[in-house]
Amino acid sequence: MPDKRNRSTQSTFIKNAGNWIILLVIVALAGIFAIQANRKADSQSPASTPLPDAALTDPAAEATPLATHAGQCAYTWAYQAIPSLTEKLTSSLQTFIPDAEALVQDFGEDCTYADGQKTFSPLETDFYVRFHVADLKDEEALGNWIVQIMPRVFRLPAEEVKGPQLGFVEITFIQSETEKIVLHVPIQKYREQGVGRAGKDLFRLFYVPFAAPT
Repeated sequence: MPDKRNRSTQSTFIKNAGNWIILLVIVALAGIFAIQANRKADSQSPASTPLPDAALTDPAAEATPLATHAGQCAYTWAYQAIPSLTEKLTSSLQTFIPDAEALVQDFGEDCTYADGQKTFSPLETDFYVRFHVADLKDEEALGNWIVQIMPRVFRLPAEEVKGPQLGFVEITFIQSETEKIVLHVPIQKYREQGVGRAGKDLFRLFYVPFAAPT
């Protein structure tokens, strides 16, 4: 016959095992509820909300212009015509030299950037005058033309003459298509040595005879 004590022991074991299973199920469910509760709390926390991008919301950041130029620039010699001074000098000269032609331009440097844009910085303003004369060998008359031309240059508005240094006046005396003399008159030299001189004396101060190659 089966032992009653063994049956009693088995019954007690089964009851205890059932209790442990129930307890484990309760603990597992409690853990699941706790995890879900934590997740819900985290999703509602202000700290979890992503911050806005300042570059997208700041009007000042949007309005900041890009740099016009980037990097260094390359310098090259350059000229820039000045139409207003050209017109004034031409009109002034034609009052006593009807066929006079004039050109006024700044000489300086172009600063060219990689994008093709450039800025011009003037160093001096130069003046060019040309007209016809009767005789290129008449040095007295040519020198006296210089005396009349230079004051017309000096009467131009000083505020329109650019650059930190004095330029020059280039006078071209024309007798024919193939006969001409180009006289280079630096303004500084004229002021220091030419003022008060005239005729042949003044002409020879600036005239450099053409030397034929040997």
